[in-house]
Amino acid sequence: MNRSIASGILAAALAFAAGCEKKPPTHPQPQRTHGTLTYNGKPLKGAVVTFWPLPLENNTWRTLKPAARVEADGTYQVNSFDASDGAAVGQYAVTVLWMGENDDAPRPDFFQGKYSDARKPVLTVRIKEGDNEVPPIHLTGPPLKAVDVPGTPGT
Repeated sequence: MNRSIASGILAAALAFAAGCEKKPPTHPQPQRTHGTLTYNGKPLKGAVVTFWPLPLENNTWRTLKPAARVEADGTYQVNSFDASDGAAVGQYAVTVLWMGENDDAPRPDFFQGKYSDARKPVLTVRIKEGDNEVPPIHLTGPPLKAVDVPGTPGT
């Protein structure tokens, strides 16, 4: 093989290898974000906590809205791109949606939008670099009954 062909193959291989390197993320780096949520003092397992970037006027259907599902003990870990990776630095309106504990059957929001409107958030938080513990969210309202909503906490 002549020297110029070999040099060309080597150059192409090096260029290909450089293109295969892991590239840094093109999105803001999420910061660990976690908290707790209760309803009438009891964990609201299965609730979805959503973080809406502020100002709301800048949000579109493509805007990333970090979210988390509440566990049986009332804790949640926010996800943006990967499990429990958190939310990017910034200010957020926090909302809550609850359709029962199980995902097996679609249902309407038990709270009928009372806590899921980003214009009337249950909380506003600022996420900073590092670990972010969101202030506890304590919702109150009428008792939840198993006959009303399957998977009701405290029944």
